[in-house]
Amino acid sequence: MLLAKTFTLGCHARERVGERFPSETPERIEQALQAHGVVTSSAPSGDLVNVAFWSVPHAEPGIAVTNRFTGEVLTVMQALHPELGCRVLLTDGLGRGASTWHEHPRWADLRFAAIQALGEVPEGRFREALEEWEARAAERKAEALAAQKAREHSNSTQEPYLATLRFVTREGQAKVLRAGAESRVWAANASEAERALPALMLKLIARGVSLSELEAMSVEIAPNPKVAEPPVDSYELPLMAHGIAGDVGVEAFEKAQAEAAEAAQTA
Repeated sequence: MLLAKTFTLGCHARERVGERFPSETPERIEQALQAHGVVTSSAPSGDLVNVAFWSVPHAEPGIAVTNRFTGEVLTVMQALHPELGCRVLLTDGLGRGASTWHEHPRWADLRFAAIQALGEVPEGRFREALEEWEARAAERKAEALAAQKAREHSNSTQEPYLATLRFVTREGQAKVLRAGAESRVWAANASEAERALPALMLKLIARGVSLSELEAMSVEIAPNPKVAEPPVDSYELPLMAHGIAGDVGVEAFEKAQAEAAEAAQTA
C-alpha cells in the first residue's frame, strides 16, 4: 500500500491530541508515526488509511486517520475504548460520534505497533485487553470447531438445535421468530447463534419492526424436539436490554436492513 514518507497533523488532529492524548504533543505523535507507525488492515475508504502508533506517556496505542498520499493526519483517537478498555475502534472516518466500536483481530496491528516502539508489549491496560481478546478469540475458534465436528459426525439428518429470536416490545409484548431452515443449528454456542442471526434479523425486518420499538432482544438456542435424541443444553446471546442494543445486534440489524432494501430494489 502506497504511504507518504512523512506525517503532519492537521488543525483538527492537533485539537484531538489535546482532548484524547493530553500527555502527548502533536510533534511527538508525528515522530511516533514516522518512527514506528503501523498501517492497519482496517481502511476508512479511498485515500485514507488507519495508522496505529504507540503513545509512550499514555502506555496505549492510538489510531491516526491519514491521507496515504500526502501524509496529512485528519484526526487521532484512542484505539482502546476509554471506558470499556477491551475493544478496538475500527474507524470509518466518521469521527468518534458516528463510528462504531468493534472487537476484531486488528489487535495484531496494535500489538505490532507496541513492539515496534518498545520491543515488547508492556504490562498494563493494553496487555490485559490483548490477553482478554486472545482468550475470547480462542473460545470462539473452539466453538466453531466443535460445531463443525458436530456436523461431520452427526448421524441424524435433522439439526439437534433450533435458534429463535426472542424480543419484547416497549408495550411489554413478548414475541418469538424463527427463520425456517436457517433456524436449525448444530450446537448451542455463540458461533452458531451469530450464524443464524442474519436470517432471524431479516425475519424481524420483514415484520416491519425497528430497534426503537423494542425493549429487549436475544437469540436463544434450544434443543430441537423433532430429533430422535434431543440434547439437554441451551444457549442465549443477548442483543438488547432496557431498550439499549449492543454492537452485535445493531450491526446485524443494519446489515439485514441494507440487504432487504437491495432485494426490494431488484425485485
